[in-house]
Amino acid sequence: MGKWSPEYKQLSSAVGVSMVGVVLGVVIAFPALALDAWRLEGDITLSEVEAGWFVSVAQTVSVAGSIAGGYLNDVLGPRRLLLAVLPLLASTWPVLLGCVHNLPLLLTVRVLQGLLCSAATASVYIYPCEVTEARRRGAVGVLPDAAFSLGFMLTYFLAAILHWSTVVAILPLFFLPCVVTVFLVPESPSWLLQRGRVEEARAILQQLRAPDVNVEKELLGMGPLGECGEASVARQPRLLLPILASIFLMVLKEATGQIVVVLFVVHIFRKVDVGILPHVSSMLVGSARLAANVACSLLVGRLPRRTLLISASLTASVTIAVLGDYFFRQDSQVWPDWVPLACLSVFVVAYGAGIGPVTCLMATELLPGAVRGLGSGLAGSALNASQFTLTFAATQAGSGFYICLWSYAAGSACLAAFALLLPETRNKSLRQIEEYWAEVSENITGKRWCPCARRRAPDDCEANAKSNTRNNDTELVRTV
Repeated sequence: MGKWSPEYKQLSSAVGVSMVGVVLGVVIAFPALALDAWRLEGDITLSEVEAGWFVSVAQTVSVAGSIAGGYLNDVLGPRRLLLAVLPLLASTWPVLLGCVHNLPLLLTVRVLQGLLCSAATASVYIYPCEVTEARRRGAVGVLPDAAFSLGFMLTYFLAAILHWSTVVAILPLFFLPCVVTVFLVPESPSWLLQRGRVEEARAILQQLRAPDVNVEKELLGMGPLGECGEASVARQPRLLLPILASIFLMVLKEATGQIVVVLFVVHIFRKVDVGILPHVSSMLVGSARLAANVACSLLVGRLPRRTLLISASLTASVTIAVLGDYFFRQDSQVWPDWVPLACLSVFVVAYGAGIGPVTCLMATELLPGAVRGLGSGLAGSALNASQFTLTFAATQAGSGFYICLWSYAAGSACLAAFALLLPETRNKSLRQIEEYWAEVSENITGKRWCPCARRRAPDDCEANAKSNTRNNDTELVRTV
């Protein structure tokens, strides 16, 4: 790696960790492969309730797994956390293959997979944003979502060409390149700086930045604003507000119903006749989402984040509402047979080109460095709770599935409205975004918050709040 340019090292590190999302995507989408195969073969029979638990139990435990993952990301760093989780996750597949006829053991394995997958997810989204400079953060920051889409697509493809047991047997091999890649990348300089390891952070930044980049200035921007790392989140609105914004953003992302589309796309195409085999239709939809993710990597650097998110959310709302009306009027045959394929394709394009990548990117960007791991964990926990609710409801909907689809249309519209309340993060450094939340908290409370205390600053301290912040920054400059 010594002869590689700094820009290449930077991008290869971010892309390498992002691609871990491929194997995590396979873990999430596996029920779509398994349930369809088991229904056709009849060898493994599950009732509707049992199938619902098999689909949604991973999301249930991920509520706790995401919080644990966020905490461990702050303690261990994203690189070491992934190195610990990935081998364990790979080892669960042989166990799953041996217990498919034992429902309690089968659900136990899915519980373990859900915990490990959710613990790793936060690091997959955080690391690329922390190692990439601001001008490239948009294009690189959407890669994790593209990697998850590729994982979903890979699941559909493997289901079409291989027996489900063969897929399970070979899946551990997909984890090996991920472990090697993560082992070779450097630790996040932002995490190192938050842990007080300034010299290591500087050395890594010098490896990842061009010679004309002011590394000392970037180090200063990565440092905590005041002493937020030691302050109580509950007493710091400038920390609490972005965490709440990130949580709401991820909940509304799931309110679009994308996880139901991922897990039930084959089942949907078995319920309607679109003139194409269900697995082929599923791969077409998966390909559309993946292509949209690639397009988003180009669009996100040229368009404001909020504009892209709002337009994609409104498009998704209209198409999923039409799909709901198709199922509502299915017996009367008002809509032509190609409508489900067209609606799902447009929906996943809207999701892949805007909703998924942009929400995940902004949810990470909005969080201050000192609580980025904690905030990502809480947002991921809320996301998984939403996924559990949606997937379990979908398995029990039966003929009323159109009601679920209409609720997803409403969720997409709410996401568009919420995006109007968020700050634009395009071409802004992480420090500038953190300062935005400090200003918002001052406007809400009417008082400045003293960086050296864990309580609201007294009146005689308000006049010197900016001076205190400058002194903290100066001290960090001396340190670096």
